Amino acid sequence: MCDLIANSSKVNLRFLKDVENYLEHDIRMDMDEFYKFDATIFEEYIKVGKKADSIATVLKFLRR
Repeated sequence: MCDLIANSSKVNLRFLKDVENYLEHDIRMDMDEFYKFDATIFEEYIKVGKKADSIATVLKFLRR
């Protein structure tokens, strides 16, 4: 998912509502499965990957 976000030029997830819309409507993520994701993967990606701000917003959404 991190690579998908980082490599999609039109994806900019600044707000939690942006993340919710992206996950549910754009990529049709099963939200029950999303909440099972390992947060440490997102934490590590933020350190080295592109679009760290968008990934950080996804992580914040995951932890809420």
